[in-house]
Amino acid sequence: GGAVVIFEDVSARVRAEEKILHMAKFDALTGLPNRHHFAEQVRLTLERLPEGAAVGFLLIDVDDLKNVNDMRGHAFGDRLLTEIGRRFSALTDTETIAARMISDQFGVFLFGRDGDEAAMKARIFRFHAALQGNYMVGEAVLPLTYSGGYVLLGNREAETEEWQVKADLALS
Repeated sequence: GGAVVIFEDVSARVRAEEKILHMAKFDALTGLPNRHHFAEQVRLTLERLPEGAAVGFLLIDVDDLKNVNDMRGHAFGDRLLTEIGRRFSALTDTETIAARMISDQFGVFLFGRDGDEAAMKARIFRFHAALQGNYMVGEAVLPLTYSGGYVLLGNREAETEEWQVKADLALS
């Protein structure tokens, strides 16, 4: 009457699964959510917001990133994107979700419990302004500017996919 007990250390497998899950949801360079995970986070947030809450979507392009890549190389451009991701992360709060959409384009979803569109517009402008400035990559200091387009909508007014189209039109 004995028993055999076998233990298996699965911690390496669990870490690998967590890493794969993270890679599927977040951009490798910036650490920000990718556009698919961003859309899911926005959808879940919208479901929790009360009717009439103020929401804004800001679409941001990094000005002249192509020139940086052409002049300094893509590895340098990747390090710059990492620094940009850090700045975006530092600017987010409990009512802001930022993501890398594609290449040099970022999306920012801002929301508030009340329907104060003027306050939302001011938050969008402050966020955009805080991104501007110098970025340090190694020993190099690069002054960056961003182009931005935004939309303000009630949280039940439109589908989130439409927001990006409208913000992109505002960006043009």
